[in-house]
Amino acid sequence: AKAEVNLEVVVLDSTHVAVRFEGDPGGLWEFGDVVVKGVPESFHDVVNRAANIRNGDPFHPRTVRDATDDIRALRLFRRVKVDLVPDDDHTLDFVCDLSERDHRSVEFGIGYMTDDGLLGTAMWEHRNLFKAGRGFRIFGTATQYRQLLESSVTFPALFRSPTTGIGSVGYERRVEPAYESTDIRTSYFLSWRYNRRGTITGGPQLQIIDLIEKGDDPDIPQEIFEIDGPITSLILEWQYDNSNDPIFPTRGYRVNWDHQLAPPGLKSVSTFYRMGVGISGYHRVRRRTVLAGRASVGVGWPVADSEALLINYRYFAGGSNTHRGYKRERLGPKDSEDNPQGGELAVLTGAEIRFPLWKVFEGSLFLDGGQVWLNRSNASFGAFSWAVGPGLSIRSPVGPIRFDYGIRINPP
Repeated sequence: AKAEVNLEVVVLDSTHVAVRFEGDPGGLWEFGDVVVKGVPESFHDVVNRAANIRNGDPFHPRTVRDATDDIRALRLFRRVKVDLVPDDDHTLDFVCDLSERDHRSVEFGIGYMTDDGLLGTAMWEHRNLFKAGRGFRIFGTATQYRQLLESSVTFPALFRSPTTGIGSVGYERRVEPAYESTDIRTSYFLSWRYNRRGTITGGPQLQIIDLIEKGDDPDIPQEIFEIDGPITSLILEWQYDNSNDPIFPTRGYRVNWDHQLAPPGLKSVSTFYRMGVGISGYHRVRRRTVLAGRASVGVGWPVADSEALLINYRYFAGGSNTHRGYKRERLGPKDSEDNPQGGELAVLTGAEIRFPLWKVFEGSLFLDGGQVWLNRSNASFGAFSWAVGPGLSIRSPVGPIRFDYGIRINPP
């Protein structure tokens, strides 16, 4: 930790010198205690767990940087200042001088999408309601098709610095053209942030669902017409974000990979497996011209004695965020009443070139492709539906305001 270098210069003649370096790497230094200052004692334990530095650990600058980042990631402190203070010979105390932030926040939002119509959201959060960094959050969102109310409690640095426990209870109601459902759920997830850009989250979830399918299609197994009861599942999700901006990325990529298994042997009215993976990438061609691409696959199937994948767990596509050649959820199979039925398999892809127009206005040209298959065994990439079109977006402080118009290349 404290290396020394001595320099000796010897003049040999009028044109030459000899330079001699003597380096002393010094002794090996270790961490001493983690000292927390400036905040109530109730924070000391969570800061110690977040720092994840033990007395006697060998000193390394990367350890100091990672511990500082993990303390900031708690979102509990307005200021985080770290000093290394020698305690005795070859021992450094990790001293955190912290300033507590206001833990309460309220958010409201309203928007409009041609897919969903009016959208409203509201959120209230207290990041230290139960002391020691244990926070509480309540969130609600509503459209004409979906209403959700959810509350959660967070347990930061649960076992070690990047691990957070999240317990939640929620209620969701969906009114879709093909089905109606209500869903009361509770879950407990562990979220592990294994580096600055990647997170793995997983845990059990219990749902009480009431599902009614509106259609009466003989090709759809009767099992998915009406279901009422519990579904117990295990969920695992991996996220990695290497992009340079969360709202207006110009380079990097994002990956999301999720799994859900409702296995036999647990309390469930239906057993199934679902897996989805998606990737999006961004490459800056010129100063404000960006080439963006995306691809995603979602697949699911019933397991054990279940005969069909429930319609609310099927994959749907069509709309501004999936396939702009179709209205909301209109891509893929439909029943005899022309209601979308979703499918066991959905494959989607797209590419877009974005370029500046004038001030905050940007234009784009896009190509979207994909398809949804009722049964995954019937998948054929020759059935892909493609659409092209122009787009206009406005950069705003809260994100882009988009207008897209898709034209189908190969309409069915």
